[in-house]
Amino acid sequence: MKINKISLSLHPYFLLFISILSVSVSSIMIKSSHTPTSVAGMFRLYMSVIFMLPFLPWKMLRSLKMTKKDWGTVFLTGLFLGLHFLFWMESLVYTSVASSMVILSLQPLFVMIGSYFVFRERANLFTIFCLIAALIGSIIIAWGNIGTSKEALIGDGLSLSVWGCIFGQNL
Repeated sequence: MKINKISLSLHPYFLLFISILSVSVSSIMIKSSHTPTSVAGMFRLYMSVIFMLPFLPWKMLRSLKMTKKDWGTVFLTGLFLGLHFLFWMESLVYTSVASSMVILSLQPLFVMIGSYFVFRERANLFTIFCLIAALIGSIIIAWGNIGTSKEALIGDGLSLSVWGCIFGQNL
């Protein structure tokens, strides 16, 4: 399928700035909200759709021919994305924003593990050393939550379970 280059009315760096700003303040806004996490997640996805609609290439969308398997993949990806938001937002109820975000920033570790088991890719020694250092830092932060409360550990566990959902999205 030939895809035409989509022209953007806004500079890509401006869109990147908006994206980074949105991701940076989302956990703080969720933590300060008093709505149930499932409602906050629904509104977050709803607002994302509203904001992204003007950038949707409608001509290309009409020309897509999706099979039942494609629709099943889209459904499963959406389900795992919803679970990702639910677990992550619920983790903010129990633990601190800093702790939740540190655990979420372990993405390279989980990618490395998944790449080894799925694609048999091997990482070099320096990469493994850096990821072990990041893991030790995360354990130190989680260890600090042990003295805080059992709820903080529940929040850390929910934040960690997000990675199972992200792995499911990428299958």
